[in-house]
Amino acid sequence: MARAIWVGYAWVLRGSYFRYSSLKILHLIARESIRTGGSRQLERLVIELTRRGHEVIAGFADNPQFRGDFARLAESPVDLRFLKLAPFKPTAACLAAIKAIRQLLIEERPDIVHVHKGAMLDLMTFAGMGLDINIVANRGMTAPLNAINSVKYRRPKVKRIIAVAQAVKDVLVETGRIDPAKIPVVYGSVDTEVFHPGVEPTLRLEMAIDANQEVVGYLGSASARKGLNYLFDSMVMIARERPQVRFVLVGVDEKRLNQRGFPIPDEIRDRLTIFAFREDVANCMASFNVLLFSGIRNEGLTGTLREACAVGTPVVTSDVGGNAELIVDNKRGGRVTPIGDAAAMAQACCDLLEEPAHAAELGRRGHEWVSEHMNAKIRADRIEQVYADVLGETVGS
Repeated sequence: MARAIWVGYAWVLRGSYFRYSSLKILHLIARESIRTGGSRQLERLVIELTRRGHEVIAGFADNPQFRGDFARLAESPVDLRFLKLAPFKPTAACLAAIKAIRQLLIEERPDIVHVHKGAMLDLMTFAGMGLDINIVANRGMTAPLNAINSVKYRRPKVKRIIAVAQAVKDVLVETGRIDPAKIPVVYGSVDTEVFHPGVEPTLRLEMAIDANQEVVGYLGSASARKGLNYLFDSMVMIARERPQVRFVLVGVDEKRLNQRGFPIPDEIRDRLTIFAFREDVANCMASFNVLLFSGIRNEGLTGTLREACAVGTPVVTSDVGGNAELIVDNKRGGRVTPIGDAAAMAQACCDLLEEPAHAAELGRRGHEWVSEHMNAKIRADRIEQVYADVLGETVGS
């Protein structure tokens, strides 16, 4: 911990973080690809931290099938590692994962161990036993903590819990009985080089959709917490009100929808296009007149809303998690409707389609706010300050 002590003293003496001091930071996430919001957030963060002179190790779950996802990280200065991770269960694979993480901690002796997702913190709780480590944990969901889950967040080695929205922090404080001073709020970031108002909406050309045709989209998974039954009910109501509208779903497939109990309504089938996976998310966002999000529980601050706002696409979202911290109803970014209220979501969407100038202005305001508060630089600044606070306390204790 010699580096941590030196940097900590420098921070105390100067009253702010010694920006050019190099920390060794270990980031760990139980993800085997870079196709979800959490892994994309981690990719952007670790690359930005290495640009600032920090020595960064990024550990992901090992699955050769997805090696192509890591091309950008492999070409960066990030020390990319693939670990044999396993769910936290009483199995030999889990024990092997804990041993591998512990060996990594002993060999590298990082100043900060930054874990992403609760599953990773579970493994770290045992891997770090008896070791002098400073843990920073990310929390990206508003799911309540129970008596067992809250213990791992309250442990002394967990120095900070980074909440991705104020709503997440509120839940941690209320259900986990965690000191609010331990929970900084740091919003996720958007890659503004990819998501910006100048993105060409080529998806429309691909689908042979006229530039004046109204397109309403959804981008996300088919998990139960996304509320796709309400989404489909809304789409049916929108279709009745606006007979020429087209619908696009990205990130799901019909087989998965049927398995999860979300069959496509016959009333919109002829006007619905489904893409199980697309890499050109910004293009999809730019092609939508409105993005719908129908989540019903356990959201943090939904990444697709940040991306839509970055492009300038207006959003209609349910009032779930911290989404209303970004989308201020009818003032910035789009509209916010009650959770599970399909009729309200449909009406809000139709209102935006009926008033395109107002919708565009809401989209513009959303873009400005995301650009100012949710870019990679600002996120890295705030997380660096979290590290500095942790190391300052370590030195002073």
